[in-house]
Amino acid sequence: MSLDPQELLLFHKHSANLKATFSSNVNLGGPLDLRLEKAGTYGLDLQLVTTQVDFSGPGTATRDITIAAPNGFTNRSEDYRAPYRLIASRNGQDVASALVTIDVRRLAITTRFEPASLSGRGGETKRVTVVVTIDPPLDGPVGLGVSFGSPGMWTTSIAQIVNISPSRGDGGTMMADMDILFIDNPGIPDTALVRTFFMEVYVEGIRGYRTAGYENRFVSLELRLIR
Repeated sequence: MSLDPQELLLFHKHSANLKATFSSNVNLGGPLDLRLEKAGTYGLDLQLVTTQVDFSGPGTATRDITIAAPNGFTNRSEDYRAPYRLIASRNGQDVASALVTIDVRRLAITTRFEPASLSGRGGETKRVTVVVTIDPPLDGPVGLGVSFGSPGMWTTSIAQIVNISPSRGDGGTMMADMDILFIDNPGIPDTALVRTFFMEVYVEGIRGYRTAGYENRFVSLELRLIR
C-alpha cells in the first residue's frame, strides 16, 4: 500500500482525502479493513472515515481515503503535526501499512459587533449584532454565545443581556442578534456611565474542543448609560 500525498493538511472540524494504492499478487478473498494509528508519541485522536475498501486482488487499485479532525486540540504543539500509520487488514491480520504525516490546523475565527457602541436610558433595550467568520467554513451555521467577559463592579448595574437570537447565515459568516437592557442604578456615579467591556463570544460545537482561548474571542463593546 502506498499513499498520495504522504503529508496531508487537515483543518479542525473538517476532513480531507488521500489516495491509497493497493497491490497484491494473490486473491485476498474480500475487502480490506483500515485503521489509523499514531506512529509516534504525539498526535491527535483523528477519525478515519473510510474504514473499509473493496480491494481483494490480485492486481492494483487506487481508492480514496477520508480522514477527519472532529476532536480537539491539546496544549502540546507537537500534536498538531505528527506521523500516523494507515494499516490495512483482512480477517484480523495486518497485510499492509504506510506512513502519512498529518498537519492539523486551527480554524481562523474573527468576531465583531455591529454597531461597536450602544447607548440607552435606564429601562431601554437596545440590539447589537454579533458577527463571526470562520475559515475554512463549517458545513452550516452553529449557535453563538455571548457573555460579559470582563465583569467590573458596575457591569450588572449598567446593563444585562436579556436575549440572544439563533444564529443565521452560513458556516463561513454567522450572525446573531443580542438584546441588552440598560439599567440606571442610582448608586452608579456619573464617571461610570460610559464603559468598554470585552464581551466573550464563543462558537457552539467548538467550545470544549480547544486550547485555552481557541474558540473564545473577547471583543470590545462600548456601553453608554444616558441620564
